Amino acid sequence: MKFSERARELSKQFWEESHKHPFVTGLADGSLSEESFRYYLIQDGYYLIHFSRLFGEIADRAESNEVKDIMFKNKEDLEAGEIAVREEFFKEKNITDEEFDNTEIAPTADHYIAHMYRQIVESEDYIGVAVAGMLPCPWLYQDIGAELIKHQSPVPIYQSWIDTYVTDEFNNLTERHIELCDKLYDKANDDQKERMLNAFFMSVRFEYLFFDMAYKQEEWIKL
Repeated sequence: MKFSERARELSKQFWEESHKHPFVTGLADGSLSEESFRYYLIQDGYYLIHFSRLFGEIADRAESNEVKDIMFKNKEDLEAGEIAVREEFFKEKNITDEEFDNTEIAPTADHYIAHMYRQIVESEDYIGVAVAGMLPCPWLYQDIGAELIKHQSPVPIYQSWIDTYVTDEFNNLTERHIELCDKLYDKANDDQKERMLNAFFMSVRFEYLFFDMAYKQEEWIKL
């Protein structure tokens, strides 16, 4: 069984629950509150900055030219695509640089980023572990986008968010990332294969928690 097949089966519950989460369904039917979406944009802005850095870090550490190429291309596309679109969303929602810089990073966003940096540190013997930990974000969003595009959101900015994840460029890069994980998994030993699956599964769980974090506008406990 390929990595992509095993990984999806392992994470099936959290994957499917992400599709059903009220944050996601609220984007499609327009019921998501403006406050939750605005909160999401700020937290996701922080996340995407680090996600881009992570692609670059993996590319720098990789020995394989194929891994380098795909990771660098993902970094470039992220900066030209998602991050650029988010800047337009910031303008529409009047999110200033000052507000962004002064907003505390939520626990879930912070922990998700820390998880992926940890995969880089712990994958010195096999870069495939870090590559696998990065896959759920584009793959799940591609899957959600393909479902939500069947419906027209009554809220224009929510529809713009959905449209971001159904472009040919985004789909092609995601498919290359999936195929790369399958190849790396085939070359891995049993321990490395298990770690690749664990890294993927943990990231899928964090994706679900990220939607939940935004929906509830999560905060740190105040004593």
